Amino acid sequence: MLNMKRLVLCLALFVLGVLAALTWRLAPELARPTHLDPAFQVPSPFELASLPVATRFDFPLGSEHGALAYNAQRFTENHHLGDDLNGIGGENSDLGDPIYAVADGRVLLARDGG
Repeated sequence: MLNMKRLVLCLALFVLGVLAALTWRLAPELARPTHLDPAFQVPSPFELASLPVATRFDFPLGSEHGALAYNAQRFTENHHLGDDLNGIGGENSDLGDPIYAVADGRVLLARDGG
């Protein structure tokens, strides 16, 4: 009878220890996030419906109308997953130039992608 009580006590302590360890390790993942990245904040359907429709798209650099810029490496060329837009001087000749929106509308997120 004493061995049975000791076995139950040891089993209960083991289970309690496992639960405490899991709680300690998983607590940060189970807690609600205190900081939400704005990139994941989706506008409501009403906000999306009220946005203007773009009539044209331009390169976002060089000038307001996309002049003085060219696409140095197109999307998927050489397994590249983006467009490399450069000033007509090549390389870093566009460093420090202003960046413009590609179309009329509302900016939902703007930040350094670095």
